[in-house]
Amino acid sequence: MPLRAVMDTNVLYAAFRSRLGSSFEIFRRLRLGAWTAVVSNHLVHEYEEILKASATELGLSLEDVDELLNAICARAEE
Repeated sequence: MPLRAVMDTNVLYAAFRSRLGSSFEIFRRLRLGAWTAVVSNHLVHEYEEILKASATELGLSLEDVDELLNAICARAEE
């Protein structure tokens, strides 16, 4: 059974600021199924709020953020 953990919003934000750091590696491993994110509605809303407020800075569109959140939720458990 893969590791289960909560991904802090700062880790998700940092993952999209730089693809070279450990935060991006944590996110990459989530995408690969190496671990399972545990989320709540409140946490997903926080992810959305921070990523959408910083979308331009991170090189993301609002649609990119929506797709990203959908992908996280598809691999997560509540």
